[in-house]
Amino acid sequence: MHTANAIVYAMLLTGFLLSLTAIIELGVHLISSRHVRARKIVSWLALLILLSSSVIILVFASSLFTALLLLLTLYRAFNLLRIIKGRMHERYLQRVTYRTSLALILLQAVEMSIWVVYAHFHVTSYSLLAGILTLQAIAAFVLYKNVLRHSQRMRAVSLLEAVHDKDLPSLTIAIPARNETEQLYECITSLLASHYPKLEILVLDDCSQSPRTHEIIKGFAHAGVRFIKGSEPSDTWLAKNQAYDTLAKAASGEWLFFAGVDIRLDVSSLRQLVGYALAKQKDMICVMPHNVLYHDQWPLVQPMRYLWELALPRRTFDKPPVLSSSWLVRREALVKAGGFEAASRMVVPEAYFAKKMLEHDSYAFLASGTTLGVTSVKDVLEQRETAIRVSYPQTHRRPEAVALLTLGYIAWIAAPLTLIITIALDGRYDILLVAALVIMLLCGLLYKTILQLAYGKAHLMHIFSFPLAVLVYVVLFNYSMYKYEFSEVIWKGRNVCLPVMHVVPRLPHA
Repeated sequence: MHTANAIVYAMLLTGFLLSLTAIIELGVHLISSRHVRARKIVSWLALLILLSSSVIILVFASSLFTALLLLLTLYRAFNLLRIIKGRMHERYLQRVTYRTSLALILLQAVEMSIWVVYAHFHVTSYSLLAGILTLQAIAAFVLYKNVLRHSQRMRAVSLLEAVHDKDLPSLTIAIPARNETEQLYECITSLLASHYPKLEILVLDDCSQSPRTHEIIKGFAHAGVRFIKGSEPSDTWLAKNQAYDTLAKAASGEWLFFAGVDIRLDVSSLRQLVGYALAKQKDMICVMPHNVLYHDQWPLVQPMRYLWELALPRRTFDKPPVLSSSWLVRREALVKAGGFEAASRMVVPEAYFAKKMLEHDSYAFLASGTTLGVTSVKDVLEQRETAIRVSYPQTHRRPEAVALLTLGYIAWIAAPLTLIITIALDGRYDILLVAALVIMLLCGLLYKTILQLAYGKAHLMHIFSFPLAVLVYVVLFNYSMYKYEFSEVIWKGRNVCLPVMHVVPRLPHA
């Protein structure tokens, strides 16, 4: 009875404090965008009350449920700091912060409701854990099934016959380059070795600060490589997208192949890729390259990026998997989709075009493996920088989405692992242990499939590193959010936050 009264008291206290802070926080958004100083002052007050309430809840009503509620509260505090910082254009800032506040408050209300049901119906911890593990097992099975289905589709290129030279369309390889060194030299060298008969190679020097990039490109002029001079991007364009646009307009090929300087091609790669597009009537193809795994590297970041693209039921929401490192598109289809002007601010413009092509079933996502011979030599540091650049935009720049992903990823790994360790220490064995082991087995199989697609092999130790990879990716997702909202995301010497986040370059005095 005493325990029941304590739970009721904890729920009442938590509910009252969360309701009070929600009212104050939503009140911040009622202040007109013309009164910037007033909004910031009230936001500071709301932040102070929110954090004070969190401390009270933590001291007097600590439990697993309140811990989860407080985790969401941290994202609410983060959202208030966005208002206080005021980096973005005021109207845009007011709209996005209100949306985030409302979403996080509703999420806390849902979790509070689950807590009430748990206490009112005297649900045991065993039953609650059994329900969570059941849902996780179902989710793990669905994700694994999605990865298997994608992997089967992605390898279909091996079944095609070679296309005759006369039937191949003209092709332009387009490479944006900025402050590059030997990687650019090796990339162009591999492209020149291609057996594709109607090939044009364009390389754009995107205002490199070092003359080395210009020298490397000019050094291949005798081999027919065309030099394209880039220009500084406007406030409404991401630099890479503007470089893509310049390259697309300068190209003469019927098809365009965009590649990063980390990409290497076999002599028959382009022929097979274009042949597949013609045979399957596809207007766009993104390629997952075969990644080089160096001896001193541990595959944690890149496989999780691929898992993000392949495991989710993307086709259900008409958002197919994409990658930016190497992709092929028919010029006419690109223009019909609006060209790069339609995706000038997008960190991953390929996602926009893939969605457009999917409307006519003219998009495909392929794994290179040893068949296509498309290889990436990106090292761990570059993989981490890429993950930081693309992670937060993948959630449409919404802190509430990052909060849900963080909760989901942590629960996905923490719940079964905690149960396995607890049962092993207690020496008890029951059906929950079986469920936890099934979940971890499915996760291991899922990660093994991703590793095989990415690297062509999956070492046992790498498979067992899946929980660590999840933890690293959760940290990178949250770090990406912080960098975009409060700092800078530097890519090739440029801050991509300015066009992506609607940041005011020079802040006015409040």
